[in-house]
Amino acid sequence: NKPMIDGMMVLNDADDGSVKAIMHAGFLTALRTGANTGVMLKHLAPKNAHTCGIVGMGVQGVFQTAFACAVRDIKTVYAFNRSKKDGAKFKADVEKLIGREIVLEMCETVADLMAKSDIIIAATTSNTPVFPDDESLFKNRTVVAIGTYKPHCRECPDALVKAADGIYVDLNFAKEESGDLYIPIKEGTISEDKIHQISDVLYSDDYKNHKTGKTLFIKIVGMALFDLVCGTEIYNAAQQKGLGTNLDF
Repeated sequence: NKPMIDGMMVLNDADDGSVKAIMHAGFLTALRTGANTGVMLKHLAPKNAHTCGIVGMGVQGVFQTAFACAVRDIKTVYAFNRSKKDGAKFKADVEKLIGREIVLEMCETVADLMAKSDIIIAATTSNTPVFPDDESLFKNRTVVAIGTYKPHCRECPDALVKAADGIYVDLNFAKEESGDLYIPIKEGTISEDKIHQISDVLYSDDYKNHKTGKTLFIKIVGMALFDLVCGTEIYNAAQQKGLGTNLDF
């Protein structure tokens, strides 16, 4: 019953190296990974998306669901977990983060969850695809995969990359780090030019008229720099609001 991700974040002064703050690294990583998905969905997911399906109801599942609800008016959340999970606790944790109530429905199968959801998120530690290898189940869906970060592991089957009108990543490293992209690229199922980095979509003139299409695949891997940026913002906000505990180093 130990957390999958744990640790301590030490924030140092960039000029003299002195310690500015110590933070809970597990919480920080969960927060910024959820926010990563939030940014991607804010700019890519359909504006009229009102349902979200989450596969994997661990800590990251809570944050992924919360940020999806933050950027879209999600009315109902459909959830699936391989082992038995407390739906009431999951619902309460999400609601605490977003400050409003949601409807939560537990699903018996992933296929059932997919049929009901506009946005589908996989937040698991699975080494093999958690979704059925059926292109029709992905049509007109926005699918986010955040669990896999090794070249031999994947949450998503070939059916998703084949069905996708657009594939988007937070970092180009995703094409090498995650089997969700590395394997289909290596096997020739998709070409790298089908994959777009979100920063290009947001800031490059080449993407001004870029059409996202109806079926989207978003792959997120993250990097330590994101923790540094978010940690700095949290530290600055805490300083302004007088929050935290002062320690004598």
